Amino acid sequence: MTFFQYASFKKNTGDFLGFWLIKRSNANA
Repeated sequence: MTFFQYASFKKNTGDFLGFWLIKRSNANA
């Protein structure tokens, strides 16, 4: 895995976690 792929992976993971947390908080509200 190149550094670029790693950075892209980190960004996508962060986006996914943020999306999941928003979905979860909306479901609980």
